[in-house]
Amino acid sequence: MQKDQFLARTGEQMDRQEEKTQIITNPSGRELKEHGSYRFPFLVSRERLSRYETGSFLWHWHTEIEFTLVTDGCMIYQINDSSISLNEGDALFGNSGTLHSAHRADEGDCRYISITFSPRLLYGYEGSLLQEKYVEPLIHNSGLAFLHFHGKDFFSRQRKLLWQRKL
Repeated sequence: MQKDQFLARTGEQMDRQEEKTQIITNPSGRELKEHGSYRFPFLVSRERLSRYETGSFLWHWHTEIEFTLVTDGCMIYQINDSSISLNEGDALFGNSGTLHSAHRADEGDCRYISITFSPRLLYGYEGSLLQEKYVEPLIHNSGLAFLHFHGKDFFSRQRKLLWQRKL
C-alpha cells in the first residue's frame, strides 16, 4: 500500500472514531441496541459523554438492569423524575424499564463504565423460584428506580468493613 493510501485510510479511521453518535430507539423510547446476546446477556462498555451529540445521550429505556460507574469527570444522570449528580467514583444502579438520560455537568468530558445485563442472569430459568420471589418484585418495584452509591462514602465504608474483618 502506498503512503498516500495509508494516510487516507488512517484519516478515515480517525474520522470514524470522532463521529458523534446517539442512542437509537423505537417510537416508545426503547433502546434498539443489543446488550449482549441471548446466550450471554451481559455487556460492559467504556463510554464518554463527548462521544454523543450535544454531550448527552437521549432519553431511552430497556429491560436490562444497568450499573454505571463514573471513572472521570461528572454528569447529571436523569432517571424517571429524578436528577442525580454523579461524580468520579460514584455509581448508579438503574432498574429495568426505567426511562433515563444523561448529560455533562460542566464543560469537561465524563468517562464512565456501563454494565448492562438481563435480569435472567439473576434468576436463571423462566418461572424459577428466584425469579418469582426475588427478582420480579425487585424489577417491578416502581419505588426503586435507582440506587446511588457515593464513591467516597460507599467505597470507604467497604474498605473499613474489610479492615475490621482482618482484625
